[in-house]
Amino acid sequence: MLDSLTIVALVSELEDAFDITIPAVEIVPANFNSLEGMWNMVQRLREAGF
Repeated sequence: MLDSLTIVALVSELEDAFDITIPAVEIVPANFNSLEGMWNMVQRLREAGF
């Protein structure tokens, strides 16, 4: 289980690494509970142009 500070750090790292913006509505447990969940979110946001 990730705490809120860890999620904030992950959001920042993912945004920098993949040149995306993660909107607040995407910061839900399902997107951060696994590597697969994070990767699916990144792919979805890249395809949507975030």
